[in-house]
Amino acid sequence: MSAFNNHEYDHNRRYSELARKWLKGTLTPEEEREYNDWYDSVTDVKEIKMEPDFAISRQQLKRRIFVKISRIAGLYRPVLFIHKRRKIYVAAAAVLLLFGAISFYWHSNRKATTQYPKSLVENPYFKNDIAPGVNRAVLTLSNGEKITLDDSTSGMLADEGGARIVKSVKGGVIYEETKGGVTVVNNTVTTPRGSQYQLTLPDGTKVWLNASSSITFPTLFREKERRVKVSGEAYFEVAKNAAQPFIVSANNMLVNVLGTHFNVNAYADENAIRTTLLEGSVKIIETFTQHGRIIVPGEQSKLDKTGNISVEKVNTEEIIAWKDGFFRFHRTDVATLMRQISRWYNVDVQYEGAPAKDLFTGTVPRTLSLSELLTVLTHANIRFKIEGNKLTVLSL
Repeated sequence: MSAFNNHEYDHNRRYSELARKWLKGTLTPEEEREYNDWYDSVTDVKEIKMEPDFAISRQQLKRRIFVKISRIAGLYRPVLFIHKRRKIYVAAAAVLLLFGAISFYWHSNRKATTQYPKSLVENPYFKNDIAPGVNRAVLTLSNGEKITLDDSTSGMLADEGGARIVKSVKGGVIYEETKGGVTVVNNTVTTPRGSQYQLTLPDGTKVWLNASSSITFPTLFREKERRVKVSGEAYFEVAKNAAQPFIVSANNMLVNVLGTHFNVNAYADENAIRTTLLEGSVKIIETFTQHGRIIVPGEQSKLDKTGNISVEKVNTEEIIAWKDGFFRFHRTDVATLMRQISRWYNVDVQYEGAPAKDLFTGTVPRTLSLSELLTVLTHANIRFKIEGNKLTVLSL
């Protein structure tokens, strides 16, 4: 990549970062001025002007503005590829370009009307729309007490097992060691469907939990090994401590590390446990046979239900896209795609007839509502019906 292209890439990454912070409402005054100056310099009012009642909520309109800005920055390519009969068809680009069309004067802090077009209100996808997942989890203490964790809670939550449990104002739970002789106990953090969460363990290890996942861990790491147990999917940034290895237990697999960044996908409804390494080195161990494999950054191990471990090179950005707020598909079949949708949008998926055999490749923000995501897929010749909390994939 040339020096010019590197500069342009860094430039675009900066404005994409500002767009994400704007969406979350965390821009500093200086960043807001930088962001507004850039936005006004690159957007064409004629190109993007659209009545604000295209969106049925302020949050939905903000998501669409983000898609537009990210596309301008050159980092978001809302195109879905369908692999079918050895040909590749480009689908849904027009749909997400439509999602990107936004009101310039709304961006200038004008209020959006609450009167929506009749055609939009009567659209069944919008009438039955489901919001994307949120930051929420349940903390279960050693005595069985459950504490709901979400963006509305902050401050001191509990004090047990030699640790002070604090909800950070920036989001996430942090375990802070307290002084004195104590009996170490176990805590569990669980994300239901439609939720994700981030926490910091007593040793400083950071953990991101995907939807429908859990992690059980001691309030203090006093043993020779730092052991935790996970289900579902979790991304780890392990605090380095060569004298105290970090071990993750997931079903019939152990991940043995000293300090590294990796992702574990151990959902019960998947056909294998997948461990993807981004940094450092880990050893994957099958607990019954004690057979193990070492993987290096850029590799993914797959432990199937027969106990066999295989290793392959993967695109790590695709694997951890969920942590960064995206669905990233690469030759993904309908059933796999639907399992991800079910977890994130908290819907039950059923099929009318056999699922299509098409494979999908593309990137879609996890901030889209379910109807917006489904609209992408309807342009890939897949039809859906939303009824309450049930999503039906219809046969063609």
